[in-house]
Amino acid sequence: MKLSAFYREWAMELGFLVMVIGIMFLFFTSLSLFFLSQTPQLLLDVVRPLHETYWDMWLFFIGIMMLIIGVLMFFDKVLKLLEFKQLLHSDSRATFLKNRDRIEYLAWKLTKRQEDEYEEKLDSWRIKD
Repeated sequence: MKLSAFYREWAMELGFLVMVIGIMFLFFTSLSLFFLSQTPQLLLDVVRPLHETYWDMWLFFIGIMMLIIGVLMFFDKVLKLLEFKQLLHSDSRATFLKNRDRIEYLAWKLTKRQEDEYEEKLDSWRIKD
């Protein structure tokens, strides 16, 4: 499987994973940078090495970048999916034909499942390529 095909199929899940890892980085580095004296003993074993080696600042900025990238990846895919569903399930054939280029582009950008849904809709409206 090519990398672009893998990204196309799993972009939403990858975005969510990057977002969660970014939140974890921000949580632990925030404890190390700003709340070291109030950190519970259980978390102190994780946070103290970050603070002593000065990795906490770097991981804080990496966490911010990962959070932003993850949010953008996740919500880009969600918004494209919602737009695709809205355009695909139009009641009018004329509306469907008017938006056909956009629907085809979204089906291409989304997963194989959306491509199949688009092909089924073309067949149900009896539209030839």
